[in-house]
Amino acid sequence: MGEIADSPVTEWAQLQAAHDDGRLWIAADDHDRPVGFALVILIEDQPHLDELSVHPDHGRRGLGRQLVDAVQSWTERTGYTRLTLSTFSTVPWNGPFYARMGFVAMNPGNLDPALSDLRLREKARGLPIEDRVIMAWRPAE
Repeated sequence: MGEIADSPVTEWAQLQAAHDDGRLWIAADDHDRPVGFALVILIEDQPHLDELSVHPDHGRRGLGRQLVDAVQSWTERTGYTRLTLSTFSTVPWNGPFYARMGFVAMNPGNLDPALSDLRLREKARGLPIEDRVIMAWRPAE
């Protein structure tokens, strides 16, 4: 996963703007120190889980699941009809994790232009696009 580890970190201004807009969730430890976060961006006015991160020292404790739950609840509460994300399809803590959370892989040939463009940007960043999938979750109607 070197291509991810070597990626630039999310800029503070982007995190602050997301926080101000209610699109940033933070998991804290027992001492109220941040140990994980979920960042949602809007793509064509639709929420997209752009980043989910939990510090390895705090992994396997359900924090990622809690963060995704919070994002899904927000998606439903704010009236959005879909939440998307882009991830590795076979890495156990990526595609299979999100599938257990109710996300479904989208057919790459049926993506709207904005999500197709996202895939092109990922490819330009050097991500192995053949190993990645766009997934969507829809609130219960």
